[in-house]
Amino acid sequence: MQADLRGRSASLRVLPDGMAGFEAGLRLLFEGAAFLRREHGLWPLAIVPVFLSLVSVAIAGSLFLANLGWIAAWCSSFLPVLEAADWWSWIWVGPAMFLLWIASGLAVVIAFGAAIVAALLAANLLSAPFLERLSARVEAIERGGSVQEAGLGFFASGVRSLWAELARIGSLVGVWVSLSLLGLIVPGAHVLTA
Repeated sequence: MQADLRGRSASLRVLPDGMAGFEAGLRLLFEGAAFLRREHGLWPLAIVPVFLSLVSVAIAGSLFLANLGWIAAWCSSFLPVLEAADWWSWIWVGPAMFLLWIASGLAVVIAFGAAIVAALLAANLLSAPFLERLSARVEAIERGGSVQEAGLGFFASGVRSLWAELARIGSLVGVWVSLSLLGLIVPGAHVLTA
């Protein structure tokens, strides 16, 4: 088993390109599923993050669909309103209105994606203590030792995990805000910062 672990860690040191990287990631997913099938004691800790993610995505999706009319109107309010003053202006106003309709729909889809990402970030934040404990147990099982929990206890460990997850989310938001501001201030930078 130790030789197998050394072989796996050696293969993970070299990052493969293209489809080989996709294949390695897919293989790792199946290995994780097989490991969870083999170790039934890990199921409660593994189910909690999945459950929290499903609940948060369901809540975010339900709230989004309940307010879809308002969200679509808000997204459309940023787009210009075109009017045809003469009959020949419909030659360009008609296609332009169609493109604006598509842009409004795309904005609603992007808003829905942002809502789902926010829900997953919230679920990840709430499940951080469970993921840390799951990671510690998996590491103990793979090393062949006993599960030694840190002397902090579940509450203190959970607070530490939440704080670390908040720091990661804060870092993500900081990078996003910085790039957005750079794209707004520097002419032409929005092409790169997007």
